[in-house]
Amino acid sequence: MADIENGVITSTRIHLEFDTTVAPNPFQNAASLAILIQPPAGDLPLFTVTGADFGWSGTGQFEVDFETDALNLPIIDFPPDADFALWFVKIFSTNPNTPLLGGQLTNSYIEFDVRPVPAPGATIVLVVAAVVRRRRRPRR
Repeated sequence: MADIENGVITSTRIHLEFDTTVAPNPFQNAASLAILIQPPAGDLPLFTVTGADFGWSGTGQFEVDFETDALNLPIIDFPPDADFALWFVKIFSTNPNTPLLGGQLTNSYIEFDVRPVPAPGATIVLVVAAVVRRRRRPRR
């Protein structure tokens, strides 16, 4: 059995669809949309992307797919009895003149690939199996 909580993030894929025109509070400029992602990994990295990073500008419907290795870090080892392990996402406006975020994220998602770490019991079983296999090899 593998332990994902003690694993390592190996890739992050993000799909964003943003519509600035959705009521009741349409958003003024897609370039000012920002998304901050903070997984419980490494030294709690902060990764932020903006609509301007994708060349978005003005109003309407926008879509982008991208992949990053900026979050490729070991996941923090939380105690088994922890109430939660924080995966934080913040969506906000970078424009101080229009701080209210309007519009709508639709069909958007973030995917993390995690390389699991073998559970301690599984590691012991693998070591014992390797020793037994080595002893069973025919001698020449």
